[in-house]
Amino acid sequence: MAIRTVRLDLDSERMLAEVQQATGLTASAVLKRGIAAVRDALRARTEADPWQIYQRIDLGTGGTSGGRAREAKRAVRQVLRRRRG
Repeated sequence: MAIRTVRLDLDSERMLAEVQQATGLTASAVLKRGIAAVRDALRARTEADPWQIYQRIDLGTGGTSGGRAREAKRAVRQVLRRRRG
């Protein structure tokens, strides 16, 4: 097990003491949990490429198409009428 020396400013020292008091954990345990939390947050925010994002989007049957491109104006009117009821 490695031993590290960490310098904390006054605010960080106060926060550490506050967490220790609230949880009953040692300074070492609090710092270990903090490191694990940062690591987990980094893993969770791995950026997906555009194809992965597209695959997650549920466009339903036919996607969002309301009609053929050349009939777009008429298709938009029909979609709006259906939505208005």
